[in-house]
Amino acid sequence: MSRSQIDALFFLRSSKKKFYCFFESYYWRFTDNGGMPLIGQAPDKGYPKPIRGNWSGWPDHFTNSIDAAFCLPSNEKIYIFKGNQYLRHTYGKGCDRNYPKPISGNWRGLPSQFTNSIDAAVYLPENEKIYFFKNNEYLRYTFGEGCDRNYPKPIRGNWKGWPQVASPGEPMYDDTFYFIVDFTTSIDAAISFESKKVLYFFKDGYVMEHEYGTGRVAGPYEFSL
Repeated sequence: MSRSQIDALFFLRSSKKKFYCFFESYYWRFTDNGGMPLIGQAPDKGYPKPIRGNWSGWPDHFTNSIDAAFCLPSNEKIYIFKGNQYLRHTYGKGCDRNYPKPISGNWRGLPSQFTNSIDAAVYLPENEKIYFFKNNEYLRYTFGEGCDRNYPKPIRGNWKGWPQVASPGEPMYDDTFYFIVDFTTSIDAAISFESKKVLYFFKDGYVMEHEYGTGRVAGPYEFSL
C-alpha cells in the first residue's frame, strides 16, 4: 500500500522509539531512525493495520480519517482529535473512560475556529508546549493552563522560511520561498521526537523539517507510505 498523504502522526516515548502514522482507516508503525520521518523508511513488519479493532474503545467515527494527534510525555496519554471532539487514549489499555468529549469547554482558551476542528497538533518537548494549527493560523497551548496569550497568530510571517504559493497578482519577494505546496495554510499533520529540537510538518505528499529556535528549514521532500 502506497500513500502520499496522511491524517495525523504521534511519537510514543515509552514504545522504544516508535511513531504512528494514520491515514483514512489504517495506521502504520515506524521506528525512529534519527532521520527525516517517512523518507525512504519502511514500516515495521505487519503494518499497515486497520484502526478498527486495534485501538480499543475508539468509537466508529474515530476509526476513519482522524484530524490530529499528539502524545503528552508527562502522562503518556495520546490525544486524538476528530471534528469537534477528542478522545484520550492510554497506550496498551485503550480509550479512557467518558471519552470522546467536545473540544469546546475542555481546552481552555481555544477560539471557536479551533474547537470545530483542528488540522494538526504537535507537542514540542523543547519548550513543553502544544501547537495547534487550523487553516492559516496556529496557537500555542500550555497543558493544564490554556491557550497562551496573544494567540492565535497567522502562520505566514511567524514561521520563517516556510514555503508558500504565490497568489495571483501578489508581488513575489526574493526572501520568500515559493513552492508548489503552501505550508502556511491547512497543513495535514505534524510530529516531533524526544531527542530532537525539530518539528516535522506534512502536506500533500511532502514533509518539511523546522528547527525550533533557529528557524532553519529543510525540505520539503516527497514521501510515501
